[in-house]
Amino acid sequence: MPLPFLPAYVNCWLLENDDGFTLIDTGVNNAKTRNLWEDILKKYCNVKPLRQLIVTHYHPDHIGLAGWFVEKYDVQLMMTQIEWLYARSLFLLSDETLGDLMVDFYRSCDCEEEFLHYARKSGNTFAQTISPVPHSYVRIKSNAELPLTHSMWTSRCSAGHSPAQLTLHNPVEKLLISADEILPHITPNISVWPDEPFANPLQDYLDSLEEFQNFDAETIMLPAHGYPTKNMPHSL
Repeated sequence: MPLPFLPAYVNCWLLENDDGFTLIDTGVNNAKTRNLWEDILKKYCNVKPLRQLIVTHYHPDHIGLAGWFVEKYDVQLMMTQIEWLYARSLFLLSDETLGDLMVDFYRSCDCEEEFLHYARKSGNTFAQTISPVPHSYVRIKSNAELPLTHSMWTSRCSAGHSPAQLTLHNPVEKLLISADEILPHITPNISVWPDEPFANPLQDYLDSLEEFQNFDAETIMLPAHGYPTKNMPHSL
């Protein structure tokens, strides 16, 4: 799906099972993306319905249309608890409140006044690019077994890029939906945020990569940005 910001697009995945489809991630909330999804679902989900939506993490290019899908197609939203809570709380912050939080944080980092002015003026850009976060969801825990296709997928939760980003591994079909955890040609954004100013997300991220070291070398990685690849060891 196209994005109005870099890296310009996000990969979303549609998985088929006997009773319907599961969508992994959505893109941002704008008319162009909604129209694209309407066309795709008319073409591919006209016999079997779209039954559930799995959001890998709370960032707007992944959760942006979750509320729209739930309302329009009556799908079941599934994600990790921390990511849902984070999305809900961030969505509800006013422009003024979030602006104050960001300015106070960046000032403590000795950022220049010009940047502080930009941060305050931007407001809640998260809420501006997503549909309302649904009031309820189905929690996915780490190491859950999910029948998303004709074989099982195992969930993993990883910190660093976001608090509990979800990846999905199918050892039978040798597939890994890696979200933003592992990307082919770039590294994910690892940032410290105002709500946890003394965190060490880089260490969290490096620790999380250990889980992927022993994957089958033939595993096809399906990233959120970039082309599918078998070159996961190189990316790691």
